[in-house]
Amino acid sequence: MFDVEIGPWDYSSPIDRRKNLSTVERRHFTNRVENLISGESTNEVMDDLAYTLNKFPNHYRALHSVIRYDSQLNGVLPKVPKYPFPQTVECYFERAFQFKDNDPYLYQLYGIYLYKNNDFKEAKKHFLKSESIKPSAEAHYNLGLVYFELDDLENSKRYAEKAYSQNFPMTGLKMKLQSKGISL
Repeated sequence: MFDVEIGPWDYSSPIDRRKNLSTVERRHFTNRVENLISGESTNEVMDDLAYTLNKFPNHYRALHSVIRYDSQLNGVLPKVPKYPFPQTVECYFERAFQFKDNDPYLYQLYGIYLYKNNDFKEAKKHFLKSESIKPSAEAHYNLGLVYFELDDLENSKRYAEKAYSQNFPMTGLKMKLQSKGISL
């Protein structure tokens, strides 16, 4: 599952980040890779994203880049010859969850991916899991959005109120609710 010769390390661990992150990011997860411009170690962006996620399975920015790359390529990520597993967003998140299943940010990120792909019921499960691990304004906001899409306006409003009471800056949920005649 993981290339254990070097790593894997925990992106959320200050110790692992301090000891190992700069080398991986300097050589593989550069600005060009993160912004999907070109690869660093090869011409293919996916090679460097795969390497980064092999070393730091819960590297949030690399996972976000994989989500964006997947969207750019209409759901078909390029194969990476070095790694025998399929290159899919789902696969990278499955590996991340196996590596660290109590990381609320992983559940948020994957929930956002599912939400953007209109899988609202699954997105809700991941946002609820994130909230159960560590409640946050972002989790509340995302739950409000997903409940809105599921036409559960009561829960949508409830989570919107929680998010905005914590000064969450995005106003999209508020505008969606207002379009249905619901004020906060």
